[in-house]
Amino acid sequence: MCLAFYSAKSDNEGRRLLAGIKGQTSVQKIRVLRSIETLENAVAGSVSPDIAILMAADPEELKSLAVLKNRLVDSRVIMILPDRSEESLRSARPFGALLTCFRDDDFSEAMAVLNRVSNAELAESTDGNPKIFWWAQGLPYAPLP
Repeated sequence: MCLAFYSAKSDNEGRRLLAGIKGQTSVQKIRVLRSIETLENAVAGSVSPDIAILMAADPEELKSLAVLKNRLVDSRVIMILPDRSEESLRSARPFGALLTCFRDDDFSEAMAVLNRVSNAELAESTDGNPKIFWWAQGLPYAPLP
């Protein structure tokens, strides 16, 4: 299973969530993306990640992420919102996220959802999954036949 982790702001919350993902899940490949441009380039092709965790630093960044919602239709999305405002909740709604939580949470719900999804993916078998190779950093993208 392949995961895209977006967090432009490198702070305690982002580091804590990323450490939890690496230490407590069976995710095979994690691609950390630090700008909207790199995230947009990563999902521009025909292969999208199995799961995308989008951690917005502020409401403006959350609005900027909205341009990517149509490119993540094949991905399961977990949204980490910057605050509990109605505006942030409205901005996140179009993503149809599996889970929406907040930067000040302990991320236990996010980890539980991620574990459930990754275990279900492993049960389906990952042999021959082209996403694994594409999301491995440093390997070139090869279009699917």
